[in-house]
Amino acid sequence: SATTITGDCSEGTNNGSFPDLTSSSNFRTIYAKTTASKDNLNCINDGIIPENNKKTDILQLKFLQGDPQYDAITGTNTTSDKINYFIAEQEQARFVTGKHTPTNINVTIWPYSHHVYYIKEEKYLVNNKEIKVPALRRKRLVNGKMTSETIMEGVENMRFLFGLDTNSDSRVDTYKSASTITAAEWENRKAILTVQVFLLIRALQPDPGIELKNQKYILGEGAAKRELNFNDNYRRTVFTTTIRLSNVGGNLWKI
Repeated sequence: SATTITGDCSEGTNNGSFPDLTSSSNFRTIYAKTTASKDNLNCINDGIIPENNKKTDILQLKFLQGDPQYDAITGTNTTSDKINYFIAEQEQARFVTGKHTPTNINVTIWPYSHHVYYIKEEKYLVNNKEIKVPALRRKRLVNGKMTSETIMEGVENMRFLFGLDTNSDSRVDTYKSASTITAAEWENRKAILTVQVFLLIRALQPDPGIELKNQKYILGEGAAKRELNFNDNYRRTVFTTTIRLSNVGGNLWKI
């Protein structure tokens, strides 16, 4: 009962904002890819163009916000127009758009989000001089369409490694990059337990007082690591962290 999305972000089977009930594949709640061009996921046409093998990743997430909108005991209902919701009942679940009054008291209603993160080169005017700056951008589901917004300037490259449980013991057995994960692994909602995030951050302007030649930055480890080399005067640094995903593995919320 959810609305059709304008400019929806999707790639692969059953990977739009809402589940495709005609598909035999599981709905993908997390997905990533390594860019080969500025056009991606049928919704991005302004991504950074890879140069000199300096490819970057794109991350797609669908999730429920941790703020229930209905309390059967008090009768409080805070759903509103033009917002997407996930309605969970004992034996069924639905996606709806707009204000909703449940007929079943044994129901929870959660705001639903669909986000896509990518890097775009933006132009800024500094001291009457136009400069180009890489920036982390986000596509976000709002009012029935995917909107765009800047998250942070200076993000030059990002990479994701996904921790997979391959033997169903709810522990990470291997890490894989976005380009090596199979369609079946993306659709296995119990398999991806963690995500390693690597961000290469660059100063907005070069520093004329330093000479940093043959800079090398490595995102990830092993044979599939991403090695980036630069010969310029920009200061850079790499930030990394590992995020444990909720409601996956043995804690998967089965519908």
